[in-house]
Amino acid sequence: MHDLMKLCMIAAAFLISAGGLSAQTLFLGLGPTYSMPQGIFDSTNQASYGGTLVIGSRKYCQLWTGLRLSYTEYQRRDESARSYYTEAVTLSPEARYFFAQPLDFPFYIHGMLSFSGISGTDSASRTGLGAGLGLGYLLFYNANCCNWFIDLYANYQVPNLILRSDLRPGLSAIVIGANFNFGL
Repeated sequence: MHDLMKLCMIAAAFLISAGGLSAQTLFLGLGPTYSMPQGIFDSTNQASYGGTLVIGSRKYCQLWTGLRLSYTEYQRRDESARSYYTEAVTLSPEARYFFAQPLDFPFYIHGMLSFSGISGTDSASRTGLGAGLGLGYLLFYNANCCNWFIDLYANYQVPNLILRSDLRPGLSAIVIGANFNFGL
């Protein structure tokens, strides 16, 4: 977890410096998530709460980019589940595409690539590479957009879709979240 936090800070510094971004285009968000397991994962784990931290850029009006750090602690569904996931930490570069100007129509489609560390009761590797896709909506986003806004979203995520241990199935989940965002 400590190494993932270092990686997040380095990536955030790179995002800020490489893009020549000003404080008026950056935002920082924090909020809760609710993860609902899907597929094989649904038979071993129950829905769980977690949290997310986002640093993002509004440099382009209809295309926002960012970096998301998420953590979810999972519980097994029942005592008969011998092998189950216990926690997931993901670091995800992301992009949001707004169908129109966010001030006029604040709906967006959201895509991300996820680097994950997923703990389980098995001895398989934690490392994973995956993806996610979803929809979102901004609340209280107005012409004074540098102050604060709320971001509501729902994503379908498989943080170990592309790369994972052969001994592990994909961890697929529908994740619903709300972030409270501040302009930097």
